[in-house]
Amino acid sequence: MDFHRELRERVNQYFKGKGLSKNAPRIVWLKTAVMISLYVLPFVAAQVFFADSPILYILMFVLMGLGMAGIGMNVTHDANHGSLSRNRRVNRLLGSLLYLIGVDKATWQQEHNVEHHTFTNIPGHDTDISVPIILRFSTEQKRLGIHRLQHVYAWFLYSLITLRWATIGDFVRLRKNQREDPQPDYGKKVLQLAGWKLSYHLYIWIIPVLLFGVTLGPALLAVLIMHLVASTIMGIIFQTAHAMPECAFPIPDEANRIESSWAVHQMETTCNYALNGPRFSWFVGGLNYQIEHHLFPNISHYHYPQISKIVQATAEKYGVPYRTYRTFLDALRAHRNFLKQLGTEG
Repeated sequence: MDFHRELRERVNQYFKGKGLSKNAPRIVWLKTAVMISLYVLPFVAAQVFFADSPILYILMFVLMGLGMAGIGMNVTHDANHGSLSRNRRVNRLLGSLLYLIGVDKATWQQEHNVEHHTFTNIPGHDTDISVPIILRFSTEQKRLGIHRLQHVYAWFLYSLITLRWATIGDFVRLRKNQREDPQPDYGKKVLQLAGWKLSYHLYIWIIPVLLFGVTLGPALLAVLIMHLVASTIMGIIFQTAHAMPECAFPIPDEANRIESSWAVHQMETTCNYALNGPRFSWFVGGLNYQIEHHLFPNISHYHYPQISKIVQATAEKYGVPYRTYRTFLDALRAHRNFLKQLGTEG
């Protein structure tokens, strides 16, 4: 029996023995409501009560940034992996909340579910590490002079991720797909995407300016700050899971294959952190248990703490690496060191 097969059997036996569903229990649905409310209620309050007070208006959007990150990490992430509900329609509906925060659902699923989860840390295939020119995550990328400072400026770039999604990012990806695999309905897809983007910008800042009397400057600044808050949180959570000193960045051979099996590859390219921080784990949707998520993306993050014990024991039996950092701060330091090393060596 190999590592992956035995691990699957052990995890399945855990759920069968406990009589548990692999989907989210009621407590996660309560959190789902909290995260959505943390985004929606401050927005309503900003328009109704604070439209004429720029400071309080912007403060509401800071709270929305927390809610936006919470929705992204806890709700749409699990829903688009099919792990939130056993009902596919419910997952599709909640997964579509990506549109509410300015992100195209189809693009996100392609880049995250397919490319990142299938080709984790493989240069040229994993979108999360395929940042052109300005960031260097692999020795396969050419090292430039600017990379000497990437451990300094990378954090700012992370803060722009969702803003790029809400503006040009999804259009750039759609165009890339068309170049690689031309489709006759490309024009229709562009119009649909433009419609979704227009809808997002209409409700998030255009209508507040036109109907609620919000001044244009504070309206745009508030949206910018919201994105900076949400993107910084999500950016550092995801990057500290894979762009780390211990993580492998395998190069496919001439037949486009890598040496390790899929499950072992996930273990070799992924790190956990802060496993003894339940409140932190609650907010980030269990993404500090990134190993368990990559091995079992169809299981609700609520179960990761218990599953992690099974994964660790099985990994030890087969001599497969299980890498974890004690705290999130430790992981951040290691990520910074990784960026600095890639910026000056190799």
